[in-house]
Amino acid sequence: MLRVRLLVLALLGAMVVVLGGLVRRVRAASAYGALDLLPLAGLAAALGVGVVWLGGDDEGLRPCRNGRAEACVGVAARIIEAAEHIPTGPPTPWPERAVTVLDTHDCRGVEPPACAVHMYAIGTVAARAGRYDRARPLFLRACDLDRNWCARAAQDGSIPWTPAERQRLTRRGGG
Repeated sequence: MLRVRLLVLALLGAMVVVLGGLVRRVRAASAYGALDLLPLAGLAAALGVGVVWLGGDDEGLRPCRNGRAEACVGVAARIIEAAEHIPTGPPTPWPERAVTVLDTHDCRGVEPPACAVHMYAIGTVAARAGRYDRARPLFLRACDLDRNWCARAAQDGSIPWTPAERQRLTRRGGG
């Protein structure tokens, strides 16, 4: 996301230089009639950059990025729900971006159940991407924070649980 914004800024700077050069070489507006093309081109460029810059692909991640805990819980719930709808295959780009936002959001000061949802969501994306060494401790931490996630983690067939880990999950989850 940062790379895209830097690229947009670089393109905007190049456009400003090119338009500045054109301004020096363009004939007076009276030669074109009532409508001058250069301001229209500048307006179109500004609208294009504005759409890319402000419209972006944030899709609800900004409130979580700004530190709103309830927004982060909503993002985590969307990640888990998406994984339930399409349980196989690699995650789509949106969950990958959402996980980076959740990763930066600190769980300190957040209720343990909400933090457990964060951990489970991040672990779900890691598991779907095949990063089992990353997913396993996240699922176990979610289980430690909220017992409701233990059974769910134990049922995840994609994680190669050791017998000790599976027993820990089933014992904590009550199953």
